[in-house]
Amino acid sequence: MFALTHLLFLVYKGNAREALKRAFLIMCLIGFGVGILANAGNIIRGTNNIGKDLNNIIMNSTSSIDGNIDYIHENSGMNHIRNQLFDMTIYRTYLVMNYGTVDEKEIKAKGKDRIDNILKLDYDKKSEKELDDIVKDEVEKKNNKYMTQGYVFQKLAISVIGFIITLFMSIVFLSISFAKLIFSTFALFLFLFLVFSWIVSFIPGFELSVFSAFAKTLGYIILSACMTFLFVIVGLCIKLANSFIDPDSQNAYFLNSIFIIVILFVMYKKRAQIINFVSRGNISFSPSAIGAGVMNRTQERF
Repeated sequence: MFALTHLLFLVYKGNAREALKRAFLIMCLIGFGVGILANAGNIIRGTNNIGKDLNNIIMNSTSSIDGNIDYIHENSGMNHIRNQLFDMTIYRTYLVMNYGTVDEKEIKAKGKDRIDNILKLDYDKKSEKELDDIVKDEVEKKNNKYMTQGYVFQKLAISVIGFIITLFMSIVFLSISFAKLIFSTFALFLFLFLVFSWIVSFIPGFELSVFSAFAKTLGYIILSACMTFLFVIVGLCIKLANSFIDPDSQNAYFLNSIFIIVILFVMYKKRAQIINFVSRGNISFSPSAIGAGVMNRTQERF
């Protein structure tokens, strides 16, 4: 009603060109409301499904170094990253503490069940006898000095170092996951408020409000998707570290972990220079700027 009254006022004033311009904006607003807001639920679900497939493809790309690629299973990409984190922080620490190496072939050369025979036990009074027998067999028959009482303090030092590595990597992964959750939540809430922005846009002088709000919403959606690339970067850092420093011994394991931490820390400190080098300064972390840039490039192509 306000918009039509304003159009009639412009025609009455003799400014037909401005009236046609605003009439075109109103038609765009109506089309935006019918096409976007009326199907908001389907659009959000579709975007989420596309995002999942894209995330799977992107995260599976980290496994291309060893040729183990799986683009079919939905969670294979995330599982690959999760397995990398588990191997680096928990599994290798366990092997170093109890066998002095992370080379599974070397450990299993003296028994195929050496790694799993302790892990599969239930830690209760019934399993104490069986656990003592396994440890005794490791020490006496397989000359495993790492399970003797003389290596208690060395195990304590390894566990402390392993805890520091686990804490650092957990902070990295939790920070990325939390940032992705925040951006996704902001995008969802802003999408809901687009309805109010659409209504306000019919008031004379506020015609572009909904497009500005939509650009910011689109920016948060893109930022949420970009968080996936951070998982990829961490996965690639682990892969590269394993390629340069194969953690096949106790010293190599710690050197490999330190190398990964140093790489991630340097990349974080130099993130602005890296982004500027890759994008020639064309990438911004402002949701409004990202969304507006995407919309402008789309308009230029059409």
